[in-house]
Amino acid sequence: MPGHCRTAHNLWVALGTLITTGHPFYRRSVAAIAQEVYLVPLYVETVQGTQPRFNLLNHVLEAQDVLYLTIPAHKLEAL
Repeated sequence: MPGHCRTAHNLWVALGTLITTGHPFYRRSVAAIAQEVYLVPLYVETVQGTQPRFNLLNHVLEAQDVLYLTIPAHKLEAL
């Protein structure tokens, strides 16, 4: 179940999304996604382990990665 909080009259949702080859974030950098969709990336789990924070924005998402993020509820359809 995703976590959620209310800030400045906007509902934000915290969740993890599994990246597949059909996902719109597949083979895109976390930085590009964060700017385009207006989300806050928290961390990425890969088959090799968790990405260090200093590499998070440069990470290009691949199949089987899990991106943990917070996002305004009205932007959920972008996922």
